[in-house]
Amino acid sequence: MAGPLVSYWNTMRRRGGQARREQERRRCRAQKTARRVAEYLRHTYGAARVVLSRPVAGEEVPLGPQSDIDLAVRGLDKDDYFEAVARVQDEAAPFQVDLVRLEQCPASLRDVVRREGREI
Repeated sequence: MAGPLVSYWNTMRRRGGQARREQERRRCRAQKTARRVAEYLRHTYGAARVVLSRPVAGEEVPLGPQSDIDLAVRGLDKDDYFEAVARVQDEAAPFQVDLVRLEQCPASLRDVVRREGREI
């Protein structure tokens, strides 16, 4: 009886390790993509500040297959916003990007960005 149980626990540990490694690879790819998109927004649209929010910015929140990249930007002209959103989706594929202008978002969201975000 101990043999099958030991085999089961060994398999579960191995799968857990694989899942953690995949999670870290996905987070690294998302962070690299976010930095590339931030540079694109600065260069193409003159964004003055780009902030990466959770879950990609932090290590403590699991990053699932459907997780997106949350970016808050300052200095993106409101007339360029929709074009920038469309172009950023192309730049970030296969990740989806949620892009908000700090000048237009509610104060509660600005507080979250200030508290939990990381400038990139």
